Amino acid sequence: MTDDLSTGRASEPKGRGRPRETASSGALAALKRGIAFSVAAALSALILTSTLPPLVADQSDRAVIDAPVMLLTAPIAGEVKAMTARPADVLQAKSAVADIVNPRVDRTTLIALEGKQTDTQENLRAVRAKRISDLQYVDGLTAEINRQAAIVVARYEQQIVDLRAQVGSAGAATEEKKQIVGHQVTMVARDVFAPEMAKAAAQQYTAAKFQQDSTESKLLQKQAQLDSARKSIFVGDDVHDLAAMIQKKRDMQLDVQRLTIEETQVMSTIGDQGKLLYAEQTRLSTLERSTVTAPGPGEVLDVGASIGRHVAAGDTLARMVDCGASFVVAIFSYRQGADLSVGTRVSIDAGSAGMRDGTITEVLPKTSDKVDETFAVPFPQTERRELYVLVKPDSPLRSVADVSRGQCDIGHWVTVTRANGWVPSFSVLWRAAGRHMTEGARVAAALPGVLSRTGSNASTGSANVGTEPVRTVTEPAKTADLH
Repeated sequence: MTDDLSTGRASEPKGRGRPRETASSGALAALKRGIAFSVAAALSALILTSTLPPLVADQSDRAVIDAPVMLLTAPIAGEVKAMTARPADVLQAKSAVADIVNPRVDRTTLIALEGKQTDTQENLRAVRAKRISDLQYVDGLTAEINRQAAIVVARYEQQIVDLRAQVGSAGAATEEKKQIVGHQVTMVARDVFAPEMAKAAAQQYTAAKFQQDSTESKLLQKQAQLDSARKSIFVGDDVHDLAAMIQKKRDMQLDVQRLTIEETQVMSTIGDQGKLLYAEQTRLSTLERSTVTAPGPGEVLDVGASIGRHVAAGDTLARMVDCGASFVVAIFSYRQGADLSVGTRVSIDAGSAGMRDGTITEVLPKTSDKVDETFAVPFPQTERRELYVLVKPDSPLRSVADVSRGQCDIGHWVTVTRANGWVPSFSVLWRAAGRHMTEGARVAAALPGVLSRTGSNASTGSANVGTEPVRTVTEPAKTADLH
């Protein structure tokens, strides 16, 4: 042992640190070969298992969380003035989502309806005025008819009195002529008068009797006319004007009835036009401004419109999903169809959302683009001899970090395993193996530094020892390149 002039410390022989360095390099080379062989074997197994379809696996990581989508569409064409919905917002039923305003609305139909209603109202006023005028005319005719009818009745009553007196006078004259005829006949029988005198008396008696009959007939006629007049029935040349007035009154009454019916029809037309006008005004109000509301409770998946954008009727403003109606779409081999019937229990590994149990609700051999449009996320693409399995979880799948906001995991990939299933999926196994290999590589990358630090501590005092850790520290970069 000699003293070092620069340090003043005792120096060791030069060959003492070489065996430790050789041992560390050999262990590192063996570790590299082992990692290389492991990676090669893993890649070979991965290529082999990836070329073979999972025919009998009871597990599938080709599963995604999905839910029926609710489209919030624009009911009218216009400009978006307000958009209150944001992605991941939780909305209740009838919650306001957007306001749409359309200042350019065609009012041609409204103007035409208002014009027709105005014309109909004018027609109604004209009909009412004419009906009122006819009623007044009828009232005037009625008063005149009553006045003239009273005069006619009084005249008939006076004529009846005169005819009754004439009938009495004619009866007395007939009796007188009858007695004269009897006296003449007696005198002729006694040969006092000539027979010609009896004949003359008989003729006068017959004439008196005819006169009496004529007067009685006139009396009956007048009585009949009086009865008709009292019943407002006037017949005869002397009451022709009064009968014409009565006929005119009846015609006017019929015209009043016709106008009443016409007024009712016009009023009904105005009512119908009012309904049409109200409906058109309501339609225009909805076309001028419309508030889009949520049809039910749910979460906003995405928003397709912004403030100031012009949209057409039917354009999608936003999409909503109901987290309570979420389900899982998993892909399995058709050979597992018998074991994955409706009602089969499965478990769902949702990562941060944890494990959930679920029930198969439907098995579909295939789907279509039209069906995919009704869901928030399109179904994953299947290969040959594969089918879809729809699973309803016992509780909604939500990430732990998003529970406070209530956000559901629509579109997240999960792993579905059949209950009591024992055949795992190779992809799931390789994913777990990859995680373990990554952790092992990280540990292996840190191992050379640990060994170099151990060697440097054991060779304190050697002049060359200080450079050895520099060479060994660079080894992890080479090891990392292998991975």
